[in-house]
Amino acid sequence: VSSAPRRLATGRGDVGGDEMAVTETEFHAKAEVSLQQIFESLDASNLDCVDDLGYEDGVLTVKLEGGRTFVINKHYVTRQIWYASPVSGALYFNLQADQTWRTKDAMELGKCFLQDLIQVCPEAQELDPAKFYA
Repeated sequence: VSSAPRRLATGRGDVGGDEMAVTETEFHAKAEVSLQQIFESLDASNLDCVDDLGYEDGVLTVKLEGGRTFVINKHYVTRQIWYASPVSGALYFNLQADQTWRTKDAMELGKCFLQDLIQVCPEAQELDPAKFYA
């Protein structure tokens, strides 16, 4: 597997923009920091609405009381973070030149997750948004 930087053509209309070319190693390192930050912030929050929380092998799973689930994971092939939400559906985040993960429409990963979480778990309004951004 080549570690040379490259831009990826995903064929998806919902990705693109100011994404940066990254090596596979850079992708894993940057994605790991971001997902770990979200996991640790949520784990420390002790929200009553969170029934189960896990982060393993690049997949963050947040199961809420009532059965709703968020899944945020590294997608190795496209070098994106894929996001599945019971609120906003599926979104795809690319690493930007400013080192943030954003959709084509400039939505930042941590902000998107926190906004969605607040909609299904109102107690999450008390969380510090800055802790969800790597």
